[in-house]
Amino acid sequence: MSTFAGQRVVDPILTRIVAEGMDQPYLVDQGVYSLVKVDQMTGTFLSDDPRAYNSFTGDIVRARGAPRSTGFAKNPISGIFTAEEFAHEIAIDLNQDRKIDQILDLEQRRAAQAARVVKLKAELRLRDSVFDSGFWPGSTTGALPGGSTQTWDNPSGTPFADMNVIFNNIFHLQAFGERVNTIVMGQNVATALNASPEVRGYLPGLGTTSGVGSRILSANDEFGELRLLIGQHLGIDPNRVFIGGYVQDTANPGQATAVKGLVWDGSTIAGGISDGGVWFGRVDPKQYSASAGTVPYLAPTAAADFSPMPFEVGAYQTDDKLFHVPFAQQQNAYTQVNSDLGFLLRDVLA
Repeated sequence: MSTFAGQRVVDPILTRIVAEGMDQPYLVDQGVYSLVKVDQMTGTFLSDDPRAYNSFTGDIVRARGAPRSTGFAKNPISGIFTAEEFAHEIAIDLNQDRKIDQILDLEQRRAAQAARVVKLKAELRLRDSVFDSGFWPGSTTGALPGGSTQTWDNPSGTPFADMNVIFNNIFHLQAFGERVNTIVMGQNVATALNASPEVRGYLPGLGTTSGVGSRILSANDEFGELRLLIGQHLGIDPNRVFIGGYVQDTANPGQATAVKGLVWDGSTIAGGISDGGVWFGRVDPKQYSASAGTVPYLAPTAAADFSPMPFEVGAYQTDDKLFHVPFAQQQNAYTQVNSDLGFLLRDVLA
């Protein structure tokens, strides 16, 4: 008979079951930034700077018999990542084994509960990195050069026109010609875009009439129609439009009444995002693996996710045989790399 004591500490099957059972569409913590697999908790990284191949102003005409023009290579961007371990566990009293015949289901449920805590904390760390107004250049809708000055939940707002200004007039110049390929926003912003008259005006171009006129877009398929519209309008992969809708309880532990709030609404961010934010970035889509003693060398990218240990779920039994303890854990560091490759639009909602 299978017993808890015979289970391995880290269980890849349980990890997969828990990961597949979580409501992944509302979690955007993995996939936004470049994933860099490393074998150490802290280290140095290098990243090419687009300025390096756009800053030569000399003459490169070569006369017959003359040497080629020479220049000095601009040093790559360098920085340090410091990963931490994030883990949570929830004990099961083995006395329940005699009372509950679905004890293995209970293990999965407690492991999933622990995993949600770990993932929530990862979501918060990523949000704080993406919505960091102290690192990324940016603007509010009211001060966006060339924008409509109207928030996106205002019927007179023009979110697509504002995005067009960011893409082609601001970001293009700021990033030395690199193009935006990643957008992150909260569900509150996406909901406003679903109701925007300007956004709905593009729907006939998709061959659909849902949402045309006074009807709003559907939020079905994780805002699939909206992400498709944004991707078509701006020329990026719709799967790179991330919409975070994770809900957290900010009440103190033990407090009877829950205090519910959206992680990505921006209202709890220090630095001035009071009512919704949207992040535009150029992220290197490749994944990297750095072997022992080597320094990861990244292509131009706004940020990277350095991961010494992936998300894992497992369980162990206490020495006194009284408790079975499912747990979840991961090690990573969301690390900003190049501020020129990100732009933060703040206060997009009234």
